[in-house]
Amino acid sequence: MNIILTLKCGLQDSFNFIQQIASLKTVDKVFVFRDEKSLVADKITYIVSKNRRFSKINFIIRFMQMVLFAKYKPKIFIGIYEIPHGLLAMLAGKVRNIPSVVSIIGNPAYTKIRKGFRLSLTMWILKNCNYVTVTGNNSRKYLIQQGIPEKKIFVLPNTLDFTIFRKIGLNKEYDIVSLGRISEEKHIEIIVKIVEELKAKIPNIKAAIGGNGPQKEMIINLVKQLKLDNNIDVCGFIPDEELISFFNKGKIFVLTSETEGFPRTIIQAAACGLPVVASNVGDITDVIDQGINGFLVNEYSNIKEFSSRVFQLLNDDELYKKFSTNLEINVKQQFITENASKVWQNIFDRIK
Repeated sequence: MNIILTLKCGLQDSFNFIQQIASLKTVDKVFVFRDEKSLVADKITYIVSKNRRFSKINFIIRFMQMVLFAKYKPKIFIGIYEIPHGLLAMLAGKVRNIPSVVSIIGNPAYTKIRKGFRLSLTMWILKNCNYVTVTGNNSRKYLIQQGIPEKKIFVLPNTLDFTIFRKIGLNKEYDIVSLGRISEEKHIEIIVKIVEELKAKIPNIKAAIGGNGPQKEMIINLVKQLKLDNNIDVCGFIPDEELISFFNKGKIFVLTSETEGFPRTIIQAAACGLPVVASNVGDITDVIDQGINGFLVNEYSNIKEFSSRVFQLLNDDELYKKFSTNLEINVKQQFITENASKVWQNIFDRIK
């Protein structure tokens, strides 16, 4: 069968999604519509948007191309993320009378973004596509509560190449590492305040914050304001090829988001041997068992609890090793390509 897929994501993340589908024996070809090529592999053909200056026009062009590419008789249209890619896949499917799948990679219950017209449009997309994938069981329960039929919702695990993400034995330069878009919902300022709190007990505590975003300058200024320049490195964007080193230089991965679907950074950190202290949001409970392989903080703004949990791990070698080992084993069992491919095959088997 042939598949038409549209998505954005980074190069490696995009390839992870694509490879879940392309690795199936039942799939002959995957035509991928995106702004640039991702990694090259058998069965994958990229159709790249030419004009990056006019993104809105590009989406219209992409929609027309997807409809015209239906001459290759795709079995299904797939859009990763509801707007715009899920919308494009669903509409192309309606025009060509071909089933469509919309993959949600964030938290569908996050009301600060999904509200008003956007919420109405999202629910219309989800009700009119044939199948929906989500990142975990909490997201699935939420959509069922919103009236999306249970039988059309599938939990699709994030996947990772564990031959790349692994422990490589670098010196631990940082007590805390954090990676993600530096934006309002990620609350990176909490990381800064955790370091400020812990500095009284650990004067030489060191943290690294990776990522770009609209609040990056605010974070840099906050670090200076609190006189933490020697304790926090704001590293900016971390290229894919440097991620493994970034994680391996850290002792503990800390995530302070107000909302998440299932963050791939947790899998990446765990594969590199880092215990995780994270806010209890989205689908993170699908992998973090409180007190067994990590710590979850119910209120993302609870600086004292975050600080206490980080301090506990830094000063309890036995607990540190327990969390590190348990979480690494867990992610390497759950988040392999084969598990995601089985979900896609289950969806494809339901198409008449």
